[in-house]
Amino acid sequence: SSDLRAAFDAGLTEARLRSGDLTMPTYGVRVRAGTEDSVVARARCFALALPDDTAFSHLTAARLLGLPAPRPWHPAEPLDVMRPTARPRVERAGVRSHRGLERRWVIETQGVLVTDPADTWADLSSVLALDDLVAVGDALLRVEHGVPPKDLDRAAEDRTGRGAPRLRQAAALVRAGAASAWESKARVAFHQWGLPEPEL
Repeated sequence: SSDLRAAFDAGLTEARLRSGDLTMPTYGVRVRAGTEDSVVARARCFALALPDDTAFSHLTAARLLGLPAPRPWHPAEPLDVMRPTARPRVERAGVRSHRGLERRWVIETQGVLVTDPADTWADLSSVLALDDLVAVGDALLRVEHGVPPKDLDRAAEDRTGRGAPRLRQAAALVRAGAASAWESKARVAFHQWGLPEPEL
């Protein structure tokens, strides 16, 4: 295969490739055991084997962008990947495939391609609860991400399909100044209970 040829061209022998200190996180990629113990390392491994017109999206993109997630990362969590609609889905163990990349902006972070922050937030509307979605939106407005509120509003207005109503509901609840995901979630709870919105 071309993967083996690349390894041989780099000076590796077949015996080295079968060595016990190497693991295969995905077909065609070998790394030193213990070096893929984070979502960043795992995404970098998979990126080596994915088609060139692929980017990480949804929860994986959120994690790579440093956005709050509803649960800690676990190595068994599939990586979300997205390709243009006209291209076949990625069929690979360990990934969850999506389509529609032609309608997203793509940026590079952590050495891999991901959907941009506003598109990632909009995509999360189909998989996150309202409070988690608001927490991500609040985080995007913080200085380290620097996404203008108008970009989130536009993403919410433009989105159709599953999750779109929740996204618009979240856009109305996003606020600049929240210091943490838990503060954002508490604010959403106050709103749902019909209580006055607490000061940030």
